[in-house]
Amino acid sequence: MRITGQLCVLFGLLFVAACQAEERGGLVISCAYVVPDVIPAELTTDQKPRRHRGATVFAYVRNETSRPVRLGQIRVDGVEVSKLREKRIVAWWRIRPRLLPPQRIAEITVRVQHVTKPEIELRVESEPLRKSLRALVPVAVPKLRIVNVAFSRELKEVYLVVKVQPEAVRGIESVYLDGTDVTSLSERPGLFKNLAPVVVRLDQPLRRGSFHVFTVIDTKGRKTSAGVRAWPTFFELGIFGNPHFKDFAQAGFNTYQSFRPLSKETIDAAHALGLYVTAPYFHGRTTYFYDRLDLSPVREAINQVKGHEGLLAYYLEDEPDVFDWQYCGCFDHWFELSFPKPVTVERLVIHELRAYSKEYVIQCQSGGKWRTVARKDESQIRACEKSKGGRRVEFRFAPLRVRKLRILIPRSSHMPGIRELEVYDVSGRNVAGSAKARASSRFLAWYGRTGDEPDKAIDGDLNTFWRASHSIPEWVGATAMEMIARAEFYGSLDPQTLTMCLVDNTYTPANWFTYGQLADIFDTDPYVRPSRQGKADFYSVYRQSVLACRASEPNPCFITLWMGWLEGHRRCYTESEERIMVCYALGAGARGINYFIHSSSAGDYSVMTGVLAFPKGPERERARKQALALWKGVARINSQLSLAGKWLAYAYPVDAILKKPSGVWARALLCANGAMVVVLVNQNHTSTLDAFIVNPIPKVAIEIAVPDWLPCEEVLDIMPDAARPLQFQKAGDRVAISVGAVRDGKIILIR
Repeated sequence: MRITGQLCVLFGLLFVAACQAEERGGLVISCAYVVPDVIPAELTTDQKPRRHRGATVFAYVRNETSRPVRLGQIRVDGVEVSKLREKRIVAWWRIRPRLLPPQRIAEITVRVQHVTKPEIELRVESEPLRKSLRALVPVAVPKLRIVNVAFSRELKEVYLVVKVQPEAVRGIESVYLDGTDVTSLSERPGLFKNLAPVVVRLDQPLRRGSFHVFTVIDTKGRKTSAGVRAWPTFFELGIFGNPHFKDFAQAGFNTYQSFRPLSKETIDAAHALGLYVTAPYFHGRTTYFYDRLDLSPVREAINQVKGHEGLLAYYLEDEPDVFDWQYCGCFDHWFELSFPKPVTVERLVIHELRAYSKEYVIQCQSGGKWRTVARKDESQIRACEKSKGGRRVEFRFAPLRVRKLRILIPRSSHMPGIRELEVYDVSGRNVAGSAKARASSRFLAWYGRTGDEPDKAIDGDLNTFWRASHSIPEWVGATAMEMIARAEFYGSLDPQTLTMCLVDNTYTPANWFTYGQLADIFDTDPYVRPSRQGKADFYSVYRQSVLACRASEPNPCFITLWMGWLEGHRRCYTESEERIMVCYALGAGARGINYFIHSSSAGDYSVMTGVLAFPKGPERERARKQALALWKGVARINSQLSLAGKWLAYAYPVDAILKKPSGVWARALLCANGAMVVVLVNQNHTSTLDAFIVNPIPKVAIEIAVPDWLPCEEVLDIMPDAARPLQFQKAGDRVAISVGAVRDGKIILIR
């Protein structure tokens, strides 16, 4: 018995010691860094990199215990992140996964909109260890960062591109997948310029949609990590519009971008033709999670399509930055009437501009203080009679003698507006027109003021109106946590399918930096409109795409281009103009190209390009021919991109162009799967509303630096129908290429 008791004591002591050891080494921040918003030198007028005011914080927590640990509260500079969001300092945050399995790594991301210190302190608390982890991270461009991650179609190979600040570094020394050393499974050819490609060939394929943290250590011992979700990588060629899948497949597209939820049968039909789809299942821009709406219809729709091989991504939100611009006008508006002399009123009628308001409070001023006399909540407003796009909301109350009357709109789904406000006295006469109107704000259009003044709501005309604008300080990122909640909801039901969001061109460049890391796939639409600039500045596609691609890395960034009629319906873009925009996007690092938009009936391209705006007859027939020529031209560009897609899907920009002639823009891309791509643009062109004029550049020759591990056995001009060999000469680490004439844009492959 004594021996047994001693053994029990001994085992007890060992257990306590093990637990204490586990507590001491339980959670560690294995890596942390800040990526500040930097505008590259090539995009600034003074040719110097320029900092934007925001930054994104990344931290990687490893669970070295034998049990799952839940990561909880996050603090930045000592303040909980939700409090910083209320102050517009932090836009969003995320922990993946929140419940961290033993011996795995979680990624913590915090988007900070206003950085005022040279360092950011990050603290993360955990349960049940009740441990607080701390990292003090300098706000500086990381000296080592994984900037591109792609996968083979079978998910057995992983292709990384690591950006290295050289400093006598020879390349990457070690590679880890979710904390496991996979160096022996990797190929690390070395450093070229500031990029180090890495290929990991796994024994077993990854699961589609699974989240993984990749870690690399360079030859100086510096470490960096990046978290991404696995997907069978391909170069995406997408189209927005109505679901005419046969037309899209014949034109060489491989993805359909839908604005609406798609049924399983619809996805089946698309995928049978070789198309993937992206689709939203949260309808419109309603704040589902903020308003605690019923999610059962969304859940039911997702359950019908989850895991579908043809479903590339769930669309989190279309242009959330536009929604931010509207969302900032969703709170605490008011509309006030001041009468020239006291009037006795007993009834008030609001004719809404749109059915956006969720609450109305009617107040009158008495003794210098406002007193509530009537109120309607959301359910009561919904029951009101519809009126010209909005609702007719009527209030009755005991007769009041007033000089001032106001309407409070505490909450709305978008910026509210009033077509007409009627205030009736005890004789039944509308006295609103005699008052002076003022409001919390008035609508400001992006390109100048509109006439949405408060007095338009009391002029007796239902065709004029007052519309509110921002009621709180406008800020990009206002809807970000709604999107995080949507992404988590999608992931809980369907862990195999990625997420995607597209931002517009509102709060540039903050919109790209703010949303670039939020979804698995990022997209932006740098539309070029010559009617606004006089001439189309196609180089702006590159400027915007560069920032979007850098903001989203290592995740893929797709670029959506305008494919349609120009304003004024004078003409549509030509194939050459589209190819120029494509080449600029590729040079920025785009890993997919989308077009907006094909909205016509199947086999017809009229609505897509505004042809129906022309009167019937020769003029419309001419326009139809232009539209059809554009569609065929885009199909030829798709053919080019399909031929080059095997390499473009794994490409990242590298500064390797040594010589090029004047008038030719050139950019090189290093492909992690063993090649280089060069894109060229003839900049001797003019694009206006009336015509596209280009002067081809003959006998173009370029010189490019190449890595010593690249064989350079052939150089190919990727054309719509074939890859044509080009003459070249390799001397050491340089390759001179005889390109020939460049009319618009070219894609050249070196392998």
